[in-house]
Amino acid sequence: MSLKYVISKKKFKDKDAQTQEKFYATGILSGNTDTKEVAKLIQEATSLNQADVYGALKALSQVLCGRLKEGKSVKLDGIGTFSLSLTSKPASTAANVPHKSIKVSKICFKADRSLTEEVKDAAIEKFRGA
Repeated sequence: MSLKYVISKKKFKDKDAQTQEKFYATGILSGNTDTKEVAKLIQEATSLNQADVYGALKALSQVLCGRLKEGKSVKLDGIGTFSLSLTSKPASTAANVPHKSIKVSKICFKADRSLTEEVKDAAIEKFRGA
């Protein structure tokens, strides 16, 4: 299977505030793989049974959540590093940032370099519409 793409037109303003149009390749997702399917695929590639793999993945989710809530990043070798990003309401001085406005804005993920390198040789082809 290969990665699919379409060509999309994007408008932007250049440094002279002139509207420009450029064309770019945009990736198209071809589906979703859920936890059960991941567990099945891991089971097929190892000597572990699917239920054990599924349980380990669910436990991983819980450990990941717990460590992120402790303010730690979580690095999974060959996969990447997860961390939290915080945000708050703006204030005129550092002392005026309201504590109650500080919230988790998102979970960040930085892919492991080895994972990034491995997916770079994926086959790519133009999407032939549905």
